[in-house]
Formats: sequence, C-alpha cells, structure tokens
Amino acid sequence: NNNDASSSNTNDKKYHAICSNGLFVMNSRSYNGYRRRYYDTFSTILLPNSWLHVDREKVRGSLEGEDVAMARMNQDKTLQWILKEGRRHPLSLASDNNNFHDEEEVQYQPVPVRSCFNGLTLYRADVWLEPKCRYDSYHKDDDAYLSKRYQHACEHIVFHECLRRVLLEKGGD
Repeated sequence: NNNDASSSNTNDKKYHAICSNGLFVMNSRSYNGYRRRYYDTFSTILLPNSWLHVDREKVRGSLEGEDVAMARMNQDKTLQWILKEGRRHPLSLASDNNNFHDEEEVQYQPVPVRSCFNGLTLYRADVWLEPKCRYDSYHKDDDAYLSKRYQHACEHIVFHECLRRVLLEKGGD
C-alpha cells in the first residue's frame, strides 16, 4: 500500500507492512474439487480506495477514488485479480526473449494495497510503534468503512488509516 501497507520510496523502506494472501478453500462439486477464494474482504482496500467488503453502509462507488468495478469483485474474482497483479516471469523480464512461459518459473511480487490483513500482517518496527496509532484509535473518517452487520469499521482499517494520516502529516508517500 502506498500509504501504510506497502511502499514508500524514501530511505529504501519499500514496504510499511506486508499482509498474507489469505485463502478460503472449500470443497465444491461445481468446481470439480476445491474452490479457492480470497479470505478477508473486511480489512482489504485496494488502491486508491476500493473497499471489497460486501456488508457495507456506503454504496459502492461512493468512496473518494473508489473503482466501482473493483469494489464489486466477489471473493473469487478478488483472488484472481491479486494473483494476476502479482504475477511476473522474472527470467522473461530480464531478457528480450518474451517467449519464456515455464510455469515453474512464475513468481509473485507484493501487490500494493491501502489496507489488508488476511490472518497475518508484518509491520516495520517504526510503523508498528507509531504512538499515535492503535487498533482502537477510531477517527471520524473511518465511518466511510462501516459494516452494516458490525456497525464499526474493521480494526485493521482503523489502524492502517491512522498510519496513513500520520505519514501524510509527516510528508510521506
């Protein structure tokens, strides 16, 4: 995330945090075996501001900078989008020969997001130890991410948005 959970080009500190790519795997006859889905839409906001959670107070597309098509992705499509965005063929990128398609050589890189969790997030110590931010440091702007069911924003979004505000105050990316 360019603001809190991914990248900043200053001082070689590329990522502020890295979240796991949580999968929900279920047995499905219609998928001839197992169906893989993206797990944690409640905490995930794609850049610049597309929140994936379906049980939300605000209408899709009403957040500033929200891409309606992205915000409407279900858990299956979200997983496919993340895998596509993170996919790279390092050997074919390093040479002019773009005919290299050995599936075993496919690697994935982090996908920048605004917020995420998915079961595990690793933070840089200087980010995690920001004294102004806690998981319960609620701000009026967090109301944009209210869940209908829970009547509050996801605690990870609350924390990440606080970190984002602090970085912007400090003149960060």
